[in-house]
Amino acid sequence: MTTQYPRYKFLLNPGEQLQTAAPAFSIAEAVDGDLQVMSGALDTYAVLEGRRLAFLTATGLVEDEVIASPLLTMPFPICGDLGPAPLAGQYDTRRRFPHVSAEALRNPLFWLPPSLYERQVRPEPTGADNDPWAAPDPRSTDPLAPAQFELDEDSGLWVETDDAWALRVALVLTESGLYHPGAAVRDEQGNLVLDSAGMPILDPGDENAGTWLDVLAMVDLDPADVADAERIAAWLDGAFDPDLDTIDLEPLLATSDPSWALDVVHAMWELNWRTAWGRIGSDMTDEWSWLALLGDLVAGQGDLSDPDKANDLARLAAMTVADMADELPDDGEMDYLTGVMAKVLTGTQPDAEESARMSAALTPAWGGDLPRALAALATTETSRLLRHARAAFEAGYDTIEAELAETTLDPAEDMAYVLQVEQIARVKSRQADEQVTQLAQALPAGASHEAVYAMIGDLLVGPFSDARTLVMVAATTYRPAVDFYDEQIPAA
Repeated sequence: MTTQYPRYKFLLNPGEQLQTAAPAFSIAEAVDGDLQVMSGALDTYAVLEGRRLAFLTATGLVEDEVIASPLLTMPFPICGDLGPAPLAGQYDTRRRFPHVSAEALRNPLFWLPPSLYERQVRPEPTGADNDPWAAPDPRSTDPLAPAQFELDEDSGLWVETDDAWALRVALVLTESGLYHPGAAVRDEQGNLVLDSAGMPILDPGDENAGTWLDVLAMVDLDPADVADAERIAAWLDGAFDPDLDTIDLEPLLATSDPSWALDVVHAMWELNWRTAWGRIGSDMTDEWSWLALLGDLVAGQGDLSDPDKANDLARLAAMTVADMADELPDDGEMDYLTGVMAKVLTGTQPDAEESARMSAALTPAWGGDLPRALAALATTETSRLLRHARAAFEAGYDTIEAELAETTLDPAEDMAYVLQVEQIARVKSRQADEQVTQLAQALPAGASHEAVYAMIGDLLVGPFSDARTLVMVAATTYRPAVDFYDEQIPAA
């Protein structure tokens, strides 16, 4: 890892990888000389969506200037055709990103050397034994595989797709230490120490875990300093700067085989997609399980003796209180109100004190407003799940459907399979989104509570169920890929 220069944290947590497929380290604390494992830092797609927005805000870039790939745990800025190198003493136009903030320029992603920012061409077969490039491009023989290369119409060459380029960059940045997820705990023989789930454990003594090389600090610039900020602003406007124009990260990427990352991406291409889909599908299933519980409660069902269901109820209650409150109460009062709301959602009437505190925190008419609040929450969250499901699995719809077909002996007669295919098709065609809008618009302002709860039921057994089926099928279909990937970690 590059430690001779200052480092800083940006978006990712200690132990997190740049690749979605690569699991985060488990987090541990040293307690009386022993390691006490807490938990892994696995992300839901909701967190990844939040990072996309945070990245745009922090950098000043806009949507079409970044790659937000399911293969990555954060967005990457797009490096296009940036032209030739400048003559000595001239401004390097290749460094320019429209709208970028000075603070963003601390990150190596904005200073990629040509070996990284240039899209690579698919190598020609060498004829050697075990040549990884001897087989045809997967896209030319398997239309279900996401493309690693795409045909450039002008040159006639097969060049890296956005996803493939970003994955290669992620590998190189991690391997070179420009991003450092963290060091794993090892025993005296140098073997990885694993937690009960077989995952590596982050060394609690690694102070640089989850940090990036601070590129501006390499030339003693600090965007928080007024004079330095003015220099950076002038440079962004086109002025030559003797320090900024000479920044070169290539020496920090020193390797005897510059093609190694392209080879690794090629070898792991399908596994990376399937593992990413599997992790995201599993995380998204968990992320929205509380909304599935709302459907059970509306229908008068739901076994709350299950600890997972109890957790879902607590989350549903907390989100309902947060949506109904004009101002969020402090933690202690929030816990109290969440407990009361959980009772109400399961059909228990609050006592006088509970009603008074709910009225003070929410609204005097909170009880009468609850059905509408639940309808609004269900509508918003269903739309969010549909949006995230498309973003995560759009490249894999056909693959998921094809692999789902392999799970049934008689597709025409297997009604469960037929239903799942229909549900996935409604997500794919955005018909599910249209149904969300139609259900919300069809509910009149003065609708009875019964009508509101009926609308919630239709929403949750319709478009919400469609989206959740897609993510659950992905989680189940690609669980073997996740397990296979994780089993390789001890050998790494």
